Order: sequence, then structure tokens, then C-alpha cells
Amino acid sequence: MLSREDNTVDQVLAAELAGLTEGKAFKVAEFGIDGITVWEVRRDRNGTPQARQWPPLPALPTTDPRMFYEQRLSPLIGAESRLVIARSTAEERPDEIFELLRTIRLDAPVFLRATPVAGYLRDVIRDSPLTRWYELVVLKQTRSGLLRMDGHALFPPGAQRGYRHQLRIRCEASDSRGTVFAVVTREARRFQIVSLISAAIPPGVYEPTAVLVRPGQVVFEGLPAVLRAEQRRWPEIVGAIPAKLDRAPSAHLVCLIEISCTTEKLANRIDRVEQLIASVGAGRGQLSVSLVSYGPHAFDHREHEEPAAVLAWATTSDRALTALRGLRSRPPPDDEYPWAAQLECALAEVATRLTGRDGRPVLVTVGSRPPHPPRVDIQTEIIPCPERQDWRWSLGHLRTVTGITFGALYDRGVRGEIWKQLGREAHQPLNVVEMSRFAADTGLYGPLQYVPFPLTD
Repeated sequence: MLSREDNTVDQVLAAELAGLTEGKAFKVAEFGIDGITVWEVRRDRNGTPQARQWPPLPALPTTDPRMFYEQRLSPLIGAESRLVIARSTAEERPDEIFELLRTIRLDAPVFLRATPVAGYLRDVIRDSPLTRWYELVVLKQTRSGLLRMDGHALFPPGAQRGYRHQLRIRCEASDSRGTVFAVVTREARRFQIVSLISAAIPPGVYEPTAVLVRPGQVVFEGLPAVLRAEQRRWPEIVGAIPAKLDRAPSAHLVCLIEISCTTEKLANRIDRVEQLIASVGAGRGQLSVSLVSYGPHAFDHREHEEPAAVLAWATTSDRALTALRGLRSRPPPDDEYPWAAQLECALAEVATRLTGRDGRPVLVTVGSRPPHPPRVDIQTEIIPCPERQDWRWSLGHLRTVTGITFGALYDRGVRGEIWKQLGREAHQPLNVVEMSRFAADTGLYGPLQYVPFPLTD
């Protein structure tokens, strides 16, 4: 034990805490401005220090200090627990009880003119090293494909706040319940919960960093969603683990992206399509991706017109992302037709190519303008498509492709009845899209199978 003459309050408290084992406690009697406050410090089943405070005893009597001690103070501090005595006030009024306690508990370190104990305890507990391994609950696949629950080591005994550990995990498709990050210790091969936090994370492979904030609190940096306290009970979460992962059927994601807009708006559209491709491509099942860009028709025949272009067709996610990023260097147009875009030509191009042999089709259209009509439209006065393409015919033909679903991501001010049909299964505004929900609604994740914990190899 550190002696009171040579050490400060925080050093003594840290030493008491370091020697504290489960089932034991040490106490602090603080003589402060509000009376006498007794603190009790214990470790829970995970070894996490917990400080409990009793309401302060009121103003101290002077007529019979020993009776006050025996009836009021002694039951709180006990005779067996180790004790630290501190006075955080210079008032003389509590001195009789203070001196009596010092006489009775000669083994207790005593500190005069200390600052309030609450701050010391908070700092000492925050900075105390772990006494047990902290693990993250993960799922692993056996050779037969079954899922079993296991622990991935995060922090060793002795780790202190600020300790960091990077890990590699895979999150599967989830619903609003989200993926649970359960930090635990083990006792006789049984998990003891330290903390439960969760968030709806798009499926994919992630490399977050676990950071020890203090004993009992861990945060995970590098995830695309904010983890919050999980409210469900542990048996309910564990009971949701499927026996094995269902393999999702192959899918063919066809993205139509309108490029007639400002540089900032185009960058936002590209970001969203990248997010969709990356999140679905990292999920289960096989995915092929096609990418078609389209702008407006020229309203002057002497003006150069950039036609709808197939940038990639039924290729890998990586190749499609490379083609998509090439659009970022496209210079913004100086003057272009503002009331419509070549959506009808892009749909016609897809209708002639799509067979369904590359996976179940999912058509996602990103933009806001209506298509050019096949002929002069008296009501809208939008110039007609020079190729006389009819978006209704192309869309009707696409609906005959077995299993096809439609999703639309649109900007503010979206125009045209076509967008309701393009977003038949899923439609969300670009500025607030919840991509995991959007992908699930279009069926890109296949039948939704809830997997409550992250997976690791």
C-alpha cells in the first residue's frame, strides 16, 4: 500500500484499484461541504471498476461523535473493506468525526485539503488497465457451411484507454435491427457482456479500428454508420443467428445515370452509384454490372450531340466502378437543352441488350429530367427524340424480362410520370438515400436473411 505521506490521492486510489479483485471493495470517506459522502468501488464480473456513491450524511453533530459514527457512518464504511479518508473542505465543523475516524482506522490513508473525490475516481477508473481479455462476438463458417459463434480478441489484460486494434470483418445484409457489435469477456467459456452497440450497416467487408475509451466502453472507427446502444436482450439476438448463410442468386445491376447537370450534382450521382455497386458487390451471390450514361438531345442540328453511351455491360463491379469514375472528368456543358434528357434512348439501348442470362435484372435509374417524347408534345413542348424512340415501348418491353425490378434515385425537382414507373420497387431522393434499404427493396441482396453479428474468416 502506498503511504499517505509520499503519494497523492489519485496514486493511492489507483493502487487500491489495481489490487482490487472480484467480490472485494474499497471505500472512500469524503468529508466535504455537503457532509460526509461514502464511495464504494468494486469490479463487476468483467473486471470493470464501478463506483457507487451513497447520499451525503447531513451536518455533523458535536455532542456525541461516537454515537454518530457507530449508528450512521460505520454501517456505510464497514469494518472489512479497505478505506481511504479525504477532506475536501477547510471547515472545522466536521473535525471531531474526522479525527475519530482517523483514530479508529489507523490503516487508512488520510488526505487533507483534497479536491472533490468524484473527479479522482472518474480519472482513476478511466485510466485503469483491463484485467481480462476483451473480445468481439463474431460468426464463423464451418467447412460444412454452418455458422458458429466465436470471439475475436480485441484488447489484452493490461490494455489502457486509447489502445487500438484493427480487424477485418464482413457484414451481411441486415434490416432495421442492424449488425450487433458485442464486446465481451469470457468466464468458463461463457460470454459476459461488456457492451452492446449496433447499426444498420450495408453488406460488405470492412476494416474498422476498435478503440478502448475506458474499461467497459469500446468504440469502432471506420464504419459507414453510427453505432448506438442495442436495446434487445442477449437471448433474442443470439436466437436470430441462422443455421447457415443462404447463397443469394446472381443479379445483373443495370445503372442508368443522367450526366446533364452541374459538376456538383453529377459528383453526387456518381457517389451514390459507387456506393450502391460497392455495397452490393461486396455482399453474397454473384453480381454483374452494366452502366449507361445519357444527357440531353441537342435542340440545334448544328450542335454536337453526345449520345447515350454504354460505358460497361455485364462486367465486374471493379470494372464498372472504373468506368463510372471516368465520368468525373466530364466538363460541364456550356449550353444544353434543360427540359429533358435522352432517357428514352438509354432505355431503348438497355431493352435491346438485356436478356436475363447475366443474372436477375435490377434496373436503377439516377437523374431527374423526363425523357424526350417520340414526337412533338403540345402540352410540354419538349423537343422530340430525333431517333423517335418511345420510352413507353422500351419500358413495356423491359417489364417482360423475367424477375426484373426497378429502382430510382432522383434529385429534387424530378419531373415526368416515368419516374414513378422507374421506381416501382424502390425510389429514394439522392440527398437522403438509405442505400442498404434501397438495395434490399430492389432485391439486390436476394431474400433478406438477418445475420445479427459480423463474420470473420
